[in-house]
Amino acid sequence: MPTADLTISMDDGTTTVAPGAATSYTIVVSNNGPDAVTGATVFDSLPDGITGNSWLATGSTGGGSVTGPAIGSGPLATTVDLPVGGAVVFTFTVLVNPSLTTGSLINLAVVLAPAGTTDPNDPGNHAIDTDTLTPQADLSVTMTDGKAIVVPGTSDTYTITVTNNGPSTVSSLTLSDTIPAALLNRNFAPSVGAYDAATGAWSGLSLASGQHVTLTLTGTIASNATGTITNTVTVAPPAGTTDTDPSTAPPPTPTRYPRSLRLLPVLTLPFRAPSSRSATVRPFLTAPIPRERSHSR
Repeated sequence: MPTADLTISMDDGTTTVAPGAATSYTIVVSNNGPDAVTGATVFDSLPDGITGNSWLATGSTGGGSVTGPAIGSGPLATTVDLPVGGAVVFTFTVLVNPSLTTGSLINLAVVLAPAGTTDPNDPGNHAIDTDTLTPQADLSVTMTDGKAIVVPGTSDTYTITVTNNGPSTVSSLTLSDTIPAALLNRNFAPSVGAYDAATGAWSGLSLASGQHVTLTLTGTIASNATGTITNTVTVAPPAGTTDTDPSTAPPPTPTRYPRSLRLLPVLTLPFRAPSSRSATVRPFLTAPIPRERSHSR
């Protein structure tokens, strides 16, 4: 009976992988002899926690060849012919579920000698690669109220938009808003989930790569406010998730977007009521005027 010592190795060149990202394994199947084999089976089942994959035979040495399918998706299942010293190389690529937050990505590949061939190391004809899941998310934030000038005593509304540039999905984040003291009667309204203004915790999200959520801040400009008001927001991913672009988010405030507004002065003018008994008399009339103009009477 022919004897062939078949071996298989697998490595994706990393020990960690981010949910939402892809990783590629190099699988090498070889024959150490002493006899050649025809129709050895190569199999790689899909690891748990992936959303898609593909595989491809990418090369061979020593006369090794693929006799079954050479490309596909789903489990890698094919056959190879391996002379003594021959080898075949496969690339097996998977896309990790972006919603995963903890655990490991474990991939198992095996090679089996054909019927009628004895493999002295048959229990050892498998390879395992284990990577720790490390969520990563590049969050960015913008803010606008659509104004450059505001009038004291009037309302103002800021629209804050948080975008996840991936790759991992986040179920929560921290958004801190340094609200100017001149903005009174403040109210936050999230487009989804629940926002705690006291802690900055924004929960109840499922923010995937490429998606965004909005937070609306409304308030009233104090009637005695002068100068400018500046609103600043910062955003950070949840604990256990790494910011993939710290250059746009230097610690301890990952992302910053200030918005400054000029306050438009309000001029108070005396008002004379008409000589009609039915007229309503108001002592003063206030009217906003631009700073660039002067008022003469």
